[in-house]
Amino acid sequence: MVWLALAAVVVVAGISAVLLQKKSEEIKKLSIELAAASQERDEKASAYDALQREFDEKMDRVVQSSIEKIAHAETAKEEAIQAAQDNYEAAAEVHALLKEKEALINKMQKQSIS
Repeated sequence: MVWLALAAVVVVAGISAVLLQKKSEEIKKLSIELAAASQERDEKASAYDALQREFDEKMDRVVQSSIEKIAHAETAKEEAIQAAQDNYEAAAEVHALLKEKEALINKMQKQSIS
């Protein structure tokens, strides 16, 4: 009976060793897969970070360009307003001179008639 018990212990120990070996291989395989997945995740995170930086840089350039265009438009608007005011003032001066000329012509005509 002792031999039978020892034989059972040896068989159980052998089966346990085989099962442990299989589990060890599975763990090793899963560890390799996990390492590959972690590396892929890190690569994707790095690529995402690069895309995010590129996007931010492009957005900064677009915003800066828009600010410059708005500033240029404001300057052009102010110049146009100033030109319109200058034209109005010049037209008013010409109108006043024409009125003076007309008055002189009328005066001269009255003098020549008399």
